[in-house]
Amino acid sequence: MLAGCAQHGLGREAVEIFEQMKSEQVLPNAVTFLVLLCACSHGGLVHEGWHYFRSMSKVYGIMPSREHYASMVDLLGRAGYLSEAEEFIENMPIEPDSVVWAALLGACRIHQNVELGRRVAERLFDMDPQDSGNYVLLSNLYASLGKWDEVEEVRKLMIDRHVITRPGYSWTQIKKKIKSLTGNIQQERIGVIYATMKEFYNNMKDPSYDSDLKSLKYDAEEEKEDAHAHLYHS
Repeated sequence: MLAGCAQHGLGREAVEIFEQMKSEQVLPNAVTFLVLLCACSHGGLVHEGWHYFRSMSKVYGIMPSREHYASMVDLLGRAGYLSEAEEFIENMPIEPDSVVWAALLGACRIHQNVELGRRVAERLFDMDPQDSGNYVLLSNLYASLGKWDEVEEVRKLMIDRHVITRPGYSWTQIKKKIKSLTGNIQQERIGVIYATMKEFYNNMKDPSYDSDLKSLKYDAEEEKEDAHAHLYHS
């Protein structure tokens, strides 16, 4: 239930469920706190997230893992507390891994903080030079601000380092079989799938739907041969 709340951004509901667990004397474990922190992050509940993170060791004797620290970085970063998130990482009692730093880089992308984003990306490149996701995050950060020269520099760096980007795809499970969908995968019902997604896209043109396409402008220039690539990915 807590994980479901987290996935749908229902932070307040997750807090209520956790407090109900406490009142019924159901002891939380490390996983409980992990999904609770995730729910607080998606719900923007910074104060509550800090409270529960600190209570892990002080109240329940559960030492936070790197995953818990990454969730706190994500919580602070999403809320715009980027400098606090960086300081939080620097003061970690355990060595932060690439997941922790990547959470901060993702926050820099959201809030368009180029200076910090570049610094964090350089750390990540040193830690895991073959992880394409970090290069893409930095590239999208530059693209969202129209810094196309910097975008080209990142892509050239990826080529020089032989970094391979695996294409994204959507998938679902139907009758115990995994069905995947990308712009170049043929399936027995691909026509029906594309027709349905076209209907969704038409509905998305409603003024109430806000889509962020800034970082796709550069990519679109390269993918004219596949005009549906970005539309059908997400």
